[in-house]
Amino acid sequence: NATRSKLPSAPLTPPIIQVKKESPFQIAQQYITKLESILASNDISALPSVMHADSWWRDMLTFSWDIRTIHGLDKISDYFTSNLAATGLYNLKLRETGKFAPSISSPIAGLEWLESMFDFETKVGRGSGMIRLVQGSDGAWKGYMMYTALQKLKGFEEGEGDKRPHGSKEYDVEQGNWQERRDKEKEFVDSEPDVFVVGAGQSGLNLGARLKAMGLSSLLIDKNERVGDNWRNRYRHRAHCFIKLIVSIDLGNA
Repeated sequence: NATRSKLPSAPLTPPIIQVKKESPFQIAQQYITKLESILASNDISALPSVMHADSWWRDMLTFSWDIRTIHGLDKISDYFTSNLAATGLYNLKLRETGKFAPSISSPIAGLEWLESMFDFETKVGRGSGMIRLVQGSDGAWKGYMMYTALQKLKGFEEGEGDKRPHGSKEYDVEQGNWQERRDKEKEFVDSEPDVFVVGAGQSGLNLGARLKAMGLSSLLIDKNERVGDNWRNRYRHRAHCFIKLIVSIDLGNA
């Protein structure tokens, strides 16, 4: 008899009104510019001009270092009132090409929306998001489903491409070869770990990999005897090759 969560309802919208025959990109650009102006000035009282009354905002770490789903304009306004000043949201840029560029679609009967991905910055990092806009009878476009996800921290950018460690190419006689340096790193001979991770399963290993790519050391511990045992012991017949591959890759300290 558990109480079920209310499922999201879609606002019935009139057919798309092509008042000025603007392209989806032009409509989305005008919207994103207005939204950024409101957020940059921290003018929460102006949100009703760009957000649908029954809107949803899914946020992953951008504003509160938490994963939140907020439903309703009033609650979204409260969320920004509590968090926006500390983080900010600016440099919003639409994806101009590809399948995530602005486009109009009708996911269900009676609902038409304009959707696009965008990239953004905050005071501490960079991320990407999604907007889904619906049009009212007056022709105004407002946000109905919004998504933001913080993906990178400024000053702790991940070592990608040419920035990745190159093993033997970084050989230093005084520091030793790659294996010697790796052994010292695993034992924390000259330092303490920056981050302590409880659980060395799939999520813990992924977190260790991301931390190392950001230049942060981590120590992973697990209640099982070996790294990956929570998978190895759960899927006896099929997990061996997968786990062997995972633990053989230098993901971090475990």
